Amino acid sequence: MKIEHLIYLDGCLLCVFYTNINCWQYSIFFNYFSFYDPYEFYCTSNAAVQVGKDAIQTLRGC
Repeated sequence: MKIEHLIYLDGCLLCVFYTNINCWQYSIFFNYFSFYDPYEFYCTSNAAVQVGKDAIQTLRGC
């Protein structure tokens, strides 16, 4: 696993990483010690970042 992006957004930490199966994934860590780690794969890190940012907005209710 290789971390490509760490982005702090709306009180959440978005982590985008390259996996050992040659694709990108993201995880979201919340400030109350929980996380969201979907089992989704993306062809580019930018796609994973965008979907991760959208997920933060959805999960935070914004």
